[in-house]
Amino acid sequence: MQRSLGALLFAAAGFVQAQPVPVHILVPSVIVVPPPVIDGPPAVVAEPPRPPLAVPRPAAVVTVCDPGGCWDGEARRLNQVGPVLMGPHGACTMQAGAAQCP
Repeated sequence: MQRSLGALLFAAAGFVQAQPVPVHILVPSVIVVPPPVIDGPPAVVAEPPRPPLAVPRPAAVVTVCDPGGCWDGEARRLNQVGPVLMGPHGACTMQAGAAQCP
């Protein structure tokens, strides 16, 4: 009988050890973060660039002429078109040996 009682106790001890231990699972809470608020000066709207100033060029002295046109003192070629000398940007006006070109 002792043998059967020992076997019974051994089996009971194995049964107790085989029981799962209850596990408590902690569910993390959800962290809610509000969206950032950006405070600061309002954006600066850039003004469109202003047009360049039209500065009148001083009259250039005409130095050398040939049948096709003239050269002025700034080494620009002024082509003869009929009675008018044409500069790089349009017609030039002539006064006393000086050419005023745009």
